[in-house]
Amino acid sequence: MKNFIKLLAIPAKGWLLTGILILVLTGPIIADTLTVPDTFVIVIDVSGSMNDAFPAPVQADLADSKHKILGVKRRLMRLAELLPSNTRVIVIVFDHQAKRVCDIEVVDAKTRQQLVDAFNSIEAGNGATFLWRTLDGQLDMARQLAKSNKESSVRVLVYTDGNDSEKNPQFTFETVLNKHAGSLRESLRLDWVTIGFDMNPAEKTAWENAGARVTKAIEPNDLIPLRAEFTLRPSDIKVGDVVELADSSLGLNLRQHHVDWGDSTGFQEGATLTHAYSKAGEFTVRYAVVNEVGKQSQASKVIRVEAHELPIAEIKVDTTRVTVGEFINASTVTSSHDGACEWKLDGRLIGRERNCQWKADLPGRHKLELHLVDARGQSASDGVEIEVALPTPPVAKFRFSSKSPRVGEQLLLINESSESAVRFLWSLPDGNTSTERQMSVTTTKYGTMEIGLQVWDQFDQPSTYSESILVPLPEAPKVDFTLPSEIEPNQPIVAIDRSTGEIVTDRWLVDGQAVGSGSVLKLEHVEPKMHTVRRVATGPGGEAFAEKTINVKPYLPPIAGFTIGSQAAYLGESLVITDISQNATESRFYIGDSEQPHTLSPAASADSRTWAVKMNRLGSVTIRQVCVGRGGTAEKTQNVTVSSRLKVAKACFEMVVDQSRAPAEATFKNLSEGDVFATVFYPGDGSAPTRLEGNASVKHVYLAGTYNPKIEVVSADELKVPVSQWTPERPLTVTPPLPVWLKQLWWILPTFVGLVAFAGFGWATSRKQARKNRLLMLRGTLSVQSNGGKPVVFAFSGKNAKESMQLDARTRATIESTIDRSSGDLERRIEIVRNEETLTVEFLEDDKSHRVAEYTVCYTS
Repeated sequence: MKNFIKLLAIPAKGWLLTGILILVLTGPIIADTLTVPDTFVIVIDVSGSMNDAFPAPVQADLADSKHKILGVKRRLMRLAELLPSNTRVIVIVFDHQAKRVCDIEVVDAKTRQQLVDAFNSIEAGNGATFLWRTLDGQLDMARQLAKSNKESSVRVLVYTDGNDSEKNPQFTFETVLNKHAGSLRESLRLDWVTIGFDMNPAEKTAWENAGARVTKAIEPNDLIPLRAEFTLRPSDIKVGDVVELADSSLGLNLRQHHVDWGDSTGFQEGATLTHAYSKAGEFTVRYAVVNEVGKQSQASKVIRVEAHELPIAEIKVDTTRVTVGEFINASTVTSSHDGACEWKLDGRLIGRERNCQWKADLPGRHKLELHLVDARGQSASDGVEIEVALPTPPVAKFRFSSKSPRVGEQLLLINESSESAVRFLWSLPDGNTSTERQMSVTTTKYGTMEIGLQVWDQFDQPSTYSESILVPLPEAPKVDFTLPSEIEPNQPIVAIDRSTGEIVTDRWLVDGQAVGSGSVLKLEHVEPKMHTVRRVATGPGGEAFAEKTINVKPYLPPIAGFTIGSQAAYLGESLVITDISQNATESRFYIGDSEQPHTLSPAASADSRTWAVKMNRLGSVTIRQVCVGRGGTAEKTQNVTVSSRLKVAKACFEMVVDQSRAPAEATFKNLSEGDVFATVFYPGDGSAPTRLEGNASVKHVYLAGTYNPKIEVVSADELKVPVSQWTPERPLTVTPPLPVWLKQLWWILPTFVGLVAFAGFGWATSRKQARKNRLLMLRGTLSVQSNGGKPVVFAFSGKNAKESMQLDARTRATIESTIDRSSGDLERRIEIVRNEETLTVEFLEDDKSHRVAEYTVCYTS
C-alpha cells in the first residue's frame, strides 16, 4: 500500500536531520513480515549552531564528522542505502523559514541515489531558529495528510540543537501543544531528538503526555530513538484463528523481538511471530524489542478473543414429492459457512456446494442428507425423504406437412408425440418400418395413404396413433402473369409468372419468338413500339397460355431548365446553379462571354447536377444552358445582376474642443456611414494631412487662431465613386492663453487654506496611520508551487511589510502588504521577477490559491 503525503516541515535546530535518520533506518532492519510506516517526514534545523562541534560525549564516536550537520548528513546518506522499497521520504530544513529539500519515493536504485544526493546537499547557514511558528504550520499540514488517507502511517521526526529564538507570544510551547495534542494522540506519531541539550522538563513531560517521544542524543545510538510498536492481524480474533504480529517499531539494529500473548503460553521470540488462541477471553499482549547495545522498549495491547459459532445443518427443499425427470432444488438454511459441505442421496455423494440440484431419475422413496464440517472440525447433519412417482404415459401423435400432396412429392411426417416418448416405431405404406423420431415418405400413386406410429417412454409405457391422407388427381394449370401496359424507352420488359396448378414445362414468347423460360422474364434494349408477350405452361392436366401487350414509348425530347441559388449575386462570391433539365444525357453551361462550357451529367447522381461559379465582374451576366438528349437538344438563358456588398461611404464627423484658449485639443469623432476604407484629415493650420486606415477618429492640437479643417472618407475602389468630404459648419477659433501671473492668483489663497487644514488633518491621522502600519507587517506563511513541482513554504516574522524570496537561480518573488487608500482595506500583492524583468503583479486573498505566472501561490495569515 502506498500513501500520498504532502509536505510537513517543523523548524527546530538540528531535530529534523536526526529524525529522518531514525525513521528510515527502522524499515530495513526489521523482518520482511513486519509493517514499516510508508511516509517519513524529516525536519532538520540548519541554523548557524549546526556548524558547531558535537557535544564531547558524542564527538569521540563521530571523529569522521566533527560538526553536527556533517554527522547528520553522514547518517542520512547511510539511511538512504538501507530504506525498503516504496518508502516515501519528505525532507524539510529550516532556520527563520522552512524549505523543502526533497519529496522522494524510493522505488529503485535511481530514486535511492536521488535521496542520497538530496541529503548530501544540506548545508547549515547563519539564520535564527523560529521553532514554534514552523512547528505549528507543519503539524497543521501533517494532520491534513493523515486525515486525507486514514490507512497511511505518518511519522514526524524533529531534530534540533537549541530552543526557539523568535520569542513570538503568538507561537509558544503552550499554544502549539494545546492546538495539536489531539492529533498527536489520534493520527500522528512525533519523535523529538535534542542534540547536546536537555528540553525543559515541564515541556518534555507535556509533550510525552500528548503521545510524543523526546530523546536526548548523548551518544550515536541515541540518534535513533527506540520505540516498540505493533499491530495484530486480523483485528477480529476468534478461537483457533492464526494471529500474526506485525512489527512497526522504530529503532536501529534491532536484534531481538519478544512477545507474551497473555494466555500463559510464555514468551515467543523471532522475526515472524504468530499465535492461535485455544479459548475465548480477554488477553493482554506484551511486545518488546531490544537493540544491539541491549536497550529495550515495550508496548502492550488488550485484545478480546471470541468463540466460533457451531455450524447449523438444516435442509430446505421446494417439495418432497416429484415425478421422475423433474428436478429437486435443495439448499442449506445456514447463512454463512466456511467449511466443507456434502450432499448425499441414498448414501451417494451428489454435491459439495451450498445449493444442490438433483434430477429424479428413479421412482420410489429416496433419502437426501446434508453434512457440514467447519474449518475447526465442528460438524452437523440433516436429512429429508423424497418420494419419486412415475410420469404420465406418453401420447403418440403426428401430422403431415401437406394436406393435399401430389404424386412424387416428399411428405414430412411431423412427430408431435409427448416429450416423454423415447422410442418410436413407424408403419409405412410400403410395408416397411422405421424407429427414427422424424420421418418422410414419397407419394408414388394417387389415392389414400395410411401411416401408423407407436411410442414408448423410458419406463416402457406405450401409446399408438394412425393417420390417413388422400393424394388427389392433378388439374390443368391456369396461366397468368403481370406485365405493365406501357414503359419508357430504355426500360426493360419485366413479366412475372402468377400461374397456378401443376406445371411441368413453361416458355415465354415475344412477338412470336421464344425468349426463355422460368417464372420471370426480363428483356433489355427493346425497340420503342407495341409488343406481344405470351406465357405457355404444360402440366399433367394439359397445356394453357396467356397473352398480353406492352407499349414501349418513343424517346422524349430534352427540356432545358436550371435554377439559381440566389437572385442577389455579389462580386467575388459563388453562385450555386442547379440543373433541373429533363430527358437530357448532357447539360452544358456558358457563363457570360466564356466559350468554354461547364458540362454536367444529369443521370450520374443528384450531386452531379449542382455546381458553383464565382462572380468576377459587376453588372448583368448571362447564363446559357444547352441540353443534349436522345430526343434532340434544348436551350435556356437567364440573366443575373452582380452587385457589391460594400456601401458608398458618406462623411460625417462631430468636432469637440476641450477649451477655447490655446493650446486647445480638438477631437473629430467619426460618425460616417457606409464602408470606409480610409480617412484623410486636413488640419487647416498648415500641418501636413494625415491618412488613417478605416473609419477612424482624429485628434489635433491647435494654437491661437481661426482654422477651417477638412476631412475626407474614401470608399472601396470597386464602387468607383469620388471621396466624401466634411467641413465644420463654422471655422474653429482658438483664443490666446491667459497671462501666467493671472493664473497663479487663483491658486495662492486656496493653497494657504489647504495647508492649514492639511496640517490639522495630518496630526489627527498620524496615530491612526501608526495602527495601520502594525497591520501591514507580514505574518504567517506563503506556499509557492511551480508547474508539476512540489510546493515550497516560506514563513514570515511579522517585522516587515515587504519580504523577498528566491524561487530559483533566475526568479525572485516579492510580497508586500499595503492599505487601499480608497477603501481602507488591507491588501497584499506579489511580484514575480525573472532576470530583473517583472513577469506579473497580482493581489492575494488569505487562504486562497492564485495563479501567478507559472506558479500557484497561497498566503495564510
